[in-house]
Amino acid sequence: GAELEVLRGASTVLREVRPYWAIEIGKYSTADFGDVPRGVVSLMRTYNYRFYRCLSYDVEITQQQIEAETTPDITLDVLCIPAERSWS
Repeated sequence: GAELEVLRGASTVLREVRPYWAIEIGKYSTADFGDVPRGVVSLMRTYNYRFYRCLSYDVEITQQQIEAETTPDITLDVLCIPAERSWS
């Protein structure tokens, strides 16, 4: 649930180091911190990251898919990869 707060605090790392991130996104957990999944996705997009399901790394997923697939009871595990880096 605190993913957004962690990512906000990691702005230098996101901008300069550009690591891969594994993040769990869910409506219930982010709501505990006053946020929605869109906040995590939007922040990572500002740093030019792409999103992939942890079980199928070969297909990028969109913000709309993330929002549609997360419910109060369901979270989505995603891998965030800098756009300039290849997954292979």
